[in-house]
Amino acid sequence: MIDGCGRNGVGPPTGGVPPDAARRPSRHDHFPRSDSVRRQQLESRAAQLDRELRALDTAPDGIGTRLAALAACELPVMLAVGEALLMDDIWVRQRIAAFAALSLADLFAMPPVRAFNGGALGGLVLAEAPPFTLSVLIRPFNNQPPRDASVIFSPGTGLTRIVKSGGARIRRYQTPLTMAEREGGFRAAAAAQCAFLGEEALADGTLLRTDQQCESFNLVGGDGDIVMLQLFIHAESRVPMREYDPATGRLIRVATAARATSFRQMGLGLLRAFDRSDAAPLFASALNDDDFAMRWAVMREFLALDAVAAHPHLATMAARDPHPEVRAAAAQTLQLLRERGLPAPAREAEPCPM
Repeated sequence: MIDGCGRNGVGPPTGGVPPDAARRPSRHDHFPRSDSVRRQQLESRAAQLDRELRALDTAPDGIGTRLAALAACELPVMLAVGEALLMDDIWVRQRIAAFAALSLADLFAMPPVRAFNGGALGGLVLAEAPPFTLSVLIRPFNNQPPRDASVIFSPGTGLTRIVKSGGARIRRYQTPLTMAEREGGFRAAAAAQCAFLGEEALADGTLLRTDQQCESFNLVGGDGDIVMLQLFIHAESRVPMREYDPATGRLIRVATAARATSFRQMGLGLLRAFDRSDAAPLFASALNDDDFAMRWAVMREFLALDAVAAHPHLATMAARDPHPEVRAAAAQTLQLLRERGLPAPAREAEPCPM
């Protein structure tokens, strides 16, 4: 079992609050910027743990080695081995205990592992070896999503072991995909609706296998924290991430699903937020991405950064983009800018014919 939920999503393996917690400085105290000795100790301890974990992962029987060997297998084999890996939680106990010991030694210590927080869920990535991501997920009792939270579908297969159900219930959803959509012909206007399949109690030890491209679930209610182990098998797919309204079953948002593409989009969003108009060539280059959702997201950021510089690219997109819905959105935006009197882009001086 994995119990407890302390700093950074991890806590003592036995759960609860340490008995001397009231006598310790709050973890919300200011970071010791002026204490160079303490900061060096923090970095040294985290670096040492990182070396130890890397050595464990790359050992012949290490998690990283096992996942890397599994990458060449067919999906049914991946799922069978993945299920056995999730059920054997000795290594998980040891890893969580190491993170907890690091954090308990100093409240500002950061375990050398990627942390994430997506809405009601938070967690830590315990191991990664493409196409696998192995994580511990936690939904605190005081951070329950509403029952009408949106439903997400994203390419890949998820194996999820419910370590601690917290008294929650699971709501299952499904949406079909045609062969044409799987091959890159997804159209938001023609997307099938999301269907609600039912709700049932969630039990400790439940193992969920989900083709997240067309299956999804939400966890609702409960009277305690939910703790899960998840092995996610990323899939190369031309189907975007889709978000649905569970009340109506309607598609409400489409976005890129590829992790690398998403990071690139986030970087461009930061450049736009920092008003870096000198980065316009980067935005123009990103408009050639194979992912139609990425192209339109980049254009929106480009227009927000510098509408004049983006204008000719928007016109090209409206005329030539291979995706009909991107062309339509670009054409509508182009008309809107014209109605608002967008200034024409500055023209370079023509060279003398002589």
